Amino acid sequence: MWLMKKLMPDFKTIADFRKDNVECIKKVFRAFVALCDELGLFGKELVSVDGSKFKAVNGRKRNFNRMKLEDRISRAEDSIERYLKEKIERVKERLARYQKMLEEMDKTGMTEISLTDQESRLMKTRHGPDVCYNVHTAVDSRHKLIAEYEVTNSPSDSNTLAAITCGAKAALSADGLDAVADKGYYDVRQLKDCVDNGIMPYVPRP
Repeated sequence: MWLMKKLMPDFKTIADFRKDNVECIKKVFRAFVALCDELGLFGKELVSVDGSKFKAVNGRKRNFNRMKLEDRISRAEDSIERYLKEKIERVKERLARYQKMLEEMDKTGMTEISLTDQESRLMKTRHGPDVCYNVHTAVDSRHKLIAEYEVTNSPSDSNTLAAITCGAKAALSADGLDAVADKGYYDVRQLKDCVDNGIMPYVPRP
């Protein structure tokens, strides 16, 4: 309805909606998978698995790692000596914010802080580094419908194959399942977990 009035949610509204409604979104997805299953749209024989980097609302300027924070602190400290008097307080405020974030990283063990999408992380994409989520999907081969998905903030795919394929097998109520994935998903322990759960994985060795 807001589109009819030419209204658009701002970046924080979208980020908060995703953060506050994770479980609701998953329930809607589960209901959709169940409906597709009732309609016989799943072949239940083979799924393909891949990961996609979905750009977060969080921009690179609002993502910090230890090196970046230490660099900003060093630059801010150097700037205090050069800035005019009326600008010193502004620089000190920034310095305090950076120091507080660095202390939080030390306290929590986190390696990054994103200020808008708090769980997003800096990842390599086809277009260079960007702040993203890593979205894994399992797609049924018959009508190319998504049977299972998982959103992570880990840039690596190697630890997700068993979870995503087992989730697809459960969602499809399948007795067994074949699964194909690219070499980024190759991990001996993950392959064994798949086989132990009635899933035959086909993943090229890196």
